[in-house]
Amino acid sequence: MDPKRNRKNSESPTAGAMADCVLPENIMLCILSRLPVKSIHRFKSVCKPLRDVLSTQEFAKMHRAQFPKNPENQSVVIYGSRSNLHHTVSLLKIESDEEKKPTKLDLTIGSFPAEIVGCCNGVICSSFPRDEIIDLWNPALNNMYKLLPFPDLKVEDPDMLSLGFGYNEEADDFKVIRIVHSEKNRKSSIRVEVYSSNSESWSTIDVGFQFSVFYNRNSAIVNGSPYWAGLVDEKLVLIWFDVREMVFKIVPPPDLIYEDVNDLQFVDWKGDLGALVGKKNDDRVLSLDVWVFDDVGNVGWTKHRSFGPIELKVHRFLECSKNGKILVGECSKDGKVFVFDTENGGVKEIVIDEAQKSTFQICGYTESLAYINGMEPQYCIFDDSDLNGTPILVQELVGESVVGVQAHDEDEDEDADQHMVAHTVEAGESSRAPLPMPDDFWVAFERRNKVEDERHSFVCDRVKAMENELFCLRDKLAGYRADAEAYRREVAGYRDDVDAYRREVAAGHERANDAYRRADEAYLKADENSASLHRTESMVRALFQHSCAITSPSGPEHMDPPP
Repeated sequence: MDPKRNRKNSESPTAGAMADCVLPENIMLCILSRLPVKSIHRFKSVCKPLRDVLSTQEFAKMHRAQFPKNPENQSVVIYGSRSNLHHTVSLLKIESDEEKKPTKLDLTIGSFPAEIVGCCNGVICSSFPRDEIIDLWNPALNNMYKLLPFPDLKVEDPDMLSLGFGYNEEADDFKVIRIVHSEKNRKSSIRVEVYSSNSESWSTIDVGFQFSVFYNRNSAIVNGSPYWAGLVDEKLVLIWFDVREMVFKIVPPPDLIYEDVNDLQFVDWKGDLGALVGKKNDDRVLSLDVWVFDDVGNVGWTKHRSFGPIELKVHRFLECSKNGKILVGECSKDGKVFVFDTENGGVKEIVIDEAQKSTFQICGYTESLAYINGMEPQYCIFDDSDLNGTPILVQELVGESVVGVQAHDEDEDEDADQHMVAHTVEAGESSRAPLPMPDDFWVAFERRNKVEDERHSFVCDRVKAMENELFCLRDKLAGYRADAEAYRREVAGYRDDVDAYRREVAAGHERANDAYRRADEAYLKADENSASLHRTESMVRALFQHSCAITSPSGPEHMDPPP
């Protein structure tokens, strides 16, 4: 065995890397941890020991702690629609004072529509609801991405699903949260499942209380935990998922008069949960209030700063940088985007690609060395109608050259420090020739076909269920019609009875009137008979007195009248 090789194997990678270095090891690593990822990859090509050091998880954690401290390293991802099937992704540094256009990334995934769920530690989570596909990708690592396994909870409509993305820094574990509502109105019961990048699987968790969220993705990500605006017991609250304890918690909203609020956006305000409250008139923001939530000592929400008036036709607040710069979208035909500096009140326009203006999304981004198990290089499966059914690598269509990596074989050259060789393939007509497809490409291709088959099967089952439901509805409708006809006949019988009662009542009224008339006539006759009786009585008395006067010798005064 070669003693030279034994000497190399006995030394630690760090010692071999630092043997010829003037600077101490900790100082050199501290300097390298402040460099962009692209520069770190270039330093990996210096020698194998240095590559080993820069590829460790310890250095990745050091880079994650040091690199974001520089405000100029803060960027935003602009994710927009280029056509009905493909998208463009661009990076822009909003902290720089230079007028720069966004840098386009050579990235094309899946199908339309798509949306960004969020970004944590340099890893972006994007979702394609139509295909039920969720992926995690790192633009800094040559667009390395990972397709997540299909979740267990299925949804019939994308509107019944809300997503969230988080990161547990202590466990170095990325989390994807799926909140599935049982109804589209989002006022019904929910089920939740969480994907863990460490376990590479989905798990269902117990929520503990019922809630509903407003949007299909989280409103903000603060310290790795996603936040959603929603309702609990019909009250506006913020629901957030604690990625460390794996439980949902509630935060009350700021104490505002919501009738006066035109725009409310929850953001990560310099590491704390913040709320951007805008009040505008005629599409022009009059004032902007920044509220910050402090859970230490039950302080709650406090108004941090106020700005205004702001002379912009603000349509909505888009994103907030770590340094307090706010991206706002203008309400105009051009769909312009501006950066509002809360420190000096300055406003700067961002140049957006014309194809992105109508459907773009923006999220904060800071590049990192984060790598997730199972990440693969980015490839694209184009639609059959575009390329006559011939799938090709995305690198064949973007840029003018393809840079590859040739691995170094230590057995062939033990003493060589140069372990990577870059080679370039000119993009011409020859580059359009079929290339051998890697295994991960065919895995993605088969997965896409599986998605289409599952969707087709789901649609067929749904159509059959709808047909059965339609037949049941027809039977119910026929029964309702029969019941309605019976009700009509019953109502007609009631109407006949009412008419008979009315006729009987009318006849009774006639009989009563006739009886009253006969009674009146009888009273009149009785009165006449009484008058005749009085006249007859008077005549009898007079005749009696007259007869007594004639027959009595003593005179009429001694005679009693007849009874």
